[in-house]
Amino acid sequence: MVVLQTDNNHIFKIDSNMLKDTKEFLKNLSIKKNSKFSYMDEIGDTIVVENGKEYVVPTADDVVAFYTTNKDDFVSEEGAKKLLGV
Repeated sequence: MVVLQTDNNHIFKIDSNMLKDTKEFLKNLSIKKNSKFSYMDEIGDTIVVENGKEYVVPTADDVVAFYTTNKDDFVSEEGAKKLLGV
């Protein structure tokens, strides 16, 4: 069960088996209403959905890691395919 609370303290209880459908409904509604909503995913990241597009909100730790990580540790999509033999 997932509990959703609105700004004006309305509380919705959503069965877990309806969660995917509920997210899709809200995603489509965000397009129709030209608005946004956010949720926390299963690993704790905050996801903002605006006009049907999902964006991950970086945490403070993500920002620190971004600026302190050696950029040579990353590979392109093509580089990853070569490493994986795809």
